[in-house]
Amino acid sequence: MKLKFVLLLLFISILRAGANPLPSTSAAISELQFRSDGSWILEIAINDYYEGMPIEEIWIKSNSGESMIRNFVIDSSHLLLVVENDSLTTPLFINPLQDTVSCAVKWNGYTQPSYTQLTYGYPSSNIRAPKTGQSIASYFPDGFWYSITKFPSIGFANDSTGMMGTVKGMIYDKNGLPLVNMSNKGLAFDYSSLYIGFTFFPQPVKQQLLNYEISIPVKSAETYLIFRNMNGQEIYRFLVTENKGVITLPENIKNGAYIVQLIANKKNYATNKLIVQ
Repeated sequence: MKLKFVLLLLFISILRAGANPLPSTSAAISELQFRSDGSWILEIAINDYYEGMPIEEIWIKSNSGESMIRNFVIDSSHLLLVVENDSLTTPLFINPLQDTVSCAVKWNGYTQPSYTQLTYGYPSSNIRAPKTGQSIASYFPDGFWYSITKFPSIGFANDSTGMMGTVKGMIYDKNGLPLVNMSNKGLAFDYSSLYIGFTFFPQPVKQQLLNYEISIPVKSAETYLIFRNMNGQEIYRFLVTENKGVITLPENIKNGAYIVQLIANKKNYATNKLIVQ
């Protein structure tokens, strides 16, 4: 009789877990800085943290190897973790000139790798190596979009202050025409209104209808908005035929965070984040 009662409680617990699945705790490199002596310090952002199921291990990986963080403390009031070589079980080399850095967390016996990698300094990289006094930081805590910033904020929430970069390619105005109006001092346009990418609303979306606006001209039959989950898996692909419109999301889309890419002619023009509630 006692065994039957225990099995019944176990069955009820499984049903409840299925009806209310726990969020998948993950981590991402949110900022990386090098000192003048070449040593590094980085910041990890913990996402979807659930205190009832604490993190067991956190690993840092570079092209030279990987190492585990020791004696870390995570709580829901502060989800940023500052890491240096002294924080690791074994020293880890991160190249100040060029490298690929990522992290992974282990919780509930499952290892969740970072869905993004911070790559910098290579000819094909979007980000150069940071100079002394600068860092590479993510504007979003999830770490899927990085920029050089001249105001490092290791241990504090990032924002766009001090972020900088170089725009490459053709720039278009609000009417979709190439921006070629030149003055004797250079390009004549309002920098404050310049935006390359796409937006959508409402944010977060609570129904299946999502409005979008794209700043670049849609001239190719190969222009898509690709929706990916936080593991990088494609869940939906929307063919873009106009610069603005309405997307009907799949009926089976789950609540949570998604990465949306603007792809034209197989090139990634911009990345954004969508929250579904």
